[in-house]
Amino acid sequence: MTQAYNCLYAHSGGVSSALNATAAGVITMAKQSKLIHNILIPKHGLPGLLNHQLINATHLSQSQLNRLYHTPSSAFGTSRFKLPKFEENPEIYDQIHQALLAHQIRYFLYNGGGDSQDTTLKLAQYFNLINSPIQCLGLPKTIDNDLAMTEYCPGYGSCAKYVATSILEATMDIQAVYPSSTKVFILEVMGRHSGWLAAASALARSHNPDAPHMILLPERPQSFKDICNMIQLHMANSGFCTMVVAEGFSLQEALVSDTVGVEKCPFGHQQLGGIAQRLTKMIKSTLKLKTRFANADYLQRASGHLASQVDLDIAFRIGQKAVLMLESGMSGSMITVCDQLLGHCPLEQVANTEKLLPNHFISKCGMDVTQAFINYASPYIQGNTQPPYQGGLPDYFQPSELLLLEAQETLL
Repeated sequence: MTQAYNCLYAHSGGVSSALNATAAGVITMAKQSKLIHNILIPKHGLPGLLNHQLINATHLSQSQLNRLYHTPSSAFGTSRFKLPKFEENPEIYDQIHQALLAHQIRYFLYNGGGDSQDTTLKLAQYFNLINSPIQCLGLPKTIDNDLAMTEYCPGYGSCAKYVATSILEATMDIQAVYPSSTKVFILEVMGRHSGWLAAASALARSHNPDAPHMILLPERPQSFKDICNMIQLHMANSGFCTMVVAEGFSLQEALVSDTVGVEKCPFGHQQLGGIAQRLTKMIKSTLKLKTRFANADYLQRASGHLASQVDLDIAFRIGQKAVLMLESGMSGSMITVCDQLLGHCPLEQVANTEKLLPNHFISKCGMDVTQAFINYASPYIQGNTQPPYQGGLPDYFQPSELLLLEAQETLL
């Protein structure tokens, strides 16, 4: 008889509206697997494993899994845990390995972006080095859609749908008030080096050609003069101007002082934000136009009420495929998505890489996208998946429903 072992599934990095759908896929398939005894999920990522704080998700009911599928963020918690190089701190690798052994974990699934897959790769290489039978697989996740080797990342479609909907509704607001009030509106969205989310705002034009007039991308720095000229052009044509700017967009006139004192995350990335506010002040001062701005911030990545059915379905299938790959003996790979079909690639090709918006998706002026981008992105925002409601609000799965197990309770 085949020996069954425990499987560890962990969230890493930022959250999304589709992250729990992947968890639901993993748990659903793991409960059917003859090779997996329990599916264990550490509280707040790898630190939870090191602290022996594990949730036995095997006991979740089908009703709970259905609600988990529709729930945004991470019901189990996540962290921006940076695993150092082995030669810098071999002790942490041994601690992780010993924690896995203590809970009879043979299978390791890590759900995250490029930085997270660096952790998956390092652990896979370490387990191979010490001849450990533990299998490691990476599951893709990032609203930024900037993960290499995969055409699409779960979470992007739902976030893109939120951004497009937000600029559509904001444009309707400005259209109603611009003769006597706001003339320019700026929406800031996430995107440190890549403009995938900002570009998604162009999808709103299928319902309103003015939503938005301009899109400012990190891949294409612009001079403030050119931005002003474009604003004046749209003012002449429409009487107002709406634009979307990625948080990582930079003006060609940017000074070194713009980045002095900027906070960084554990992976060394700058904590961005504020470009919309800066542009608003500059436009008011230069063009003398009433200008307002908004920052979508965390709202864009936690919009379960606007989740894309296609996005959640892909996320769920990725969770299922991860278990099937474990059953086939695979390790050291990450699941990929191409034309909504699932594949896989070596982790070495993914870790610490970024996929920028390609040139053929960006217009010649650099402040808009092409039809090729619209054709690419549109399928991923399709379908409406409403969570269950109670008392007029979404009845999301709550962390309080999870049972936190002591170390000895997770042993076979």
